[in-house]
Amino acid sequence: MLQIFTSKKHLAIMAFAMLCTTANAQQKSVTLTEAGTLSNQITGDEKLTITDLTISGPINTADILFIRQMAGADNGDNKPIDPGKLQRLNLRAASFKKSSGAYFFMKKGLSKNVGYGISEDNLVDQYMFFGCDKLVEVKLPASTQKINNNAFNGCSKLTTCAIPVAVTHIGDYAFAKCKALKAVNIPAAVSYMGTAAFSECTSIETVNFNEDCQVKEIRANTFNGCSALKSVKLSSGVEELGSKAFANCASLNTFTLPASFIEKAADTFKDTPIKNYEVEDGIEGYSSVGGVLYNEDQSELLLYPIAREDKSFTVPQSVGGIAEQAFAGAKNLTHITLSESITNIQSKTFAGSGLTEIVIPAEVTSIGSEAFMGCNALTSVTFKGGPSGIGEKAFFGTRLSTVTFNVMNAVPELGKQAFYLARTQTTFFVPADKVETFKNALLAASAVSPSRFEVKALNTSSIYDLQQEGSAAEVSRYNAAGQRISAPVRGLNIVKMANGKTVKTIVR
Repeated sequence: MLQIFTSKKHLAIMAFAMLCTTANAQQKSVTLTEAGTLSNQITGDEKLTITDLTISGPINTADILFIRQMAGADNGDNKPIDPGKLQRLNLRAASFKKSSGAYFFMKKGLSKNVGYGISEDNLVDQYMFFGCDKLVEVKLPASTQKINNNAFNGCSKLTTCAIPVAVTHIGDYAFAKCKALKAVNIPAAVSYMGTAAFSECTSIETVNFNEDCQVKEIRANTFNGCSALKSVKLSSGVEELGSKAFANCASLNTFTLPASFIEKAADTFKDTPIKNYEVEDGIEGYSSVGGVLYNEDQSELLLYPIAREDKSFTVPQSVGGIAEQAFAGAKNLTHITLSESITNIQSKTFAGSGLTEIVIPAEVTSIGSEAFMGCNALTSVTFKGGPSGIGEKAFFGTRLSTVTFNVMNAVPELGKQAFYLARTQTTFFVPADKVETFKNALLAASAVSPSRFEVKALNTSSIYDLQQEGSAAEVSRYNAAGQRISAPVRGLNIVKMANGKTVKTIVR
């Protein structure tokens, strides 16, 4: 019995020793005195078992190829490789060195494979860790100055990769599809972030830019598809937000604009439920009221939150101007009452919004290009006055059935395809003495589809005529069912005037 017990004890000790040996084999630290010698420091047996690797010293293209193999990633030549297990890579005390050769090949169209190696010192070059989907953590060399295009693209298990403070450049798709990445901190030295740099990073919850960060533009698709993103702190120097820069960020509903903000693309927040815009504390020049962004004295409306659930919105009377793209993409917004002090409607101001009808104040003299383009629910527009110009594609792609000009001292200058509608027959109501002139102007400017419009003379049965009540202004309008409307609709219209009178008109 004693002998048996001793044997069991002996076996247990041996098993424990083997476990320790295995554990030790999974972690490795090496110091390189010469670039390209990593394969001399790690045996064939270790190569596929190491999970944690720390490297000091110079690293070249050959070393990166070896690391990729340890992480179970091929070099793009479709040759099978043994499944390496490398998960954590610490290169903090290492440095990247320019070298020949290639660690990855990429097919470019019908041409031969293009090879990628380290093209300059201190550069995380193109495709360096592309497809290394076993890497969980990477600590880059402290000397790193640039992270090039697609450097970490497709590292689907990467949760942590701190960007070194010396980095000035983050390339296109640099961290795209790093689906486990939790947070991003952008250092002060960064002056360039490429297209789609962090696109489809579906686990990112926070993005923080150093206050002194040099980035001025968040480019197209930079954070597109970051569905877990809840908060973004941009640096005060950011001026532009590119196309779909924060599109499809399903968890992002509050966005704080930086001090230097100038403009955004119409689809910057496409399919992102922004309900509130805020401004940084202490910033002069901006104010936020009810989540809507204005300039400091609220004389200009800058941005309307496109996911706001309200169906209607009244522009404050203090507002004399609305910025380009201010309401672009606001699909829930079906009715808007404009301030009577507004003098022009800028390019793309309401593009792609949910408006069904609109009354343009008499003081508005111009409609910018693409101002209402893509408002595919818009059926009625009424101009209380006579604008001097309507820009290219101003109402392109809408469903306008009626366009009413209450006053037209002169035919407005019309842009190409201003009222070009694919499937809708549009009736224009203009003063009787302008019917033929306006019709000819529409055709001459190619502003309409020649077969899908007609021009009719204004009369009390086709418009609401404010002149008939002297100087009295319209207060409200209702259809035959008693529902309030913002512009004329076909059939009976009941109009309440400021002088207390009620006018009934038939719109044909």
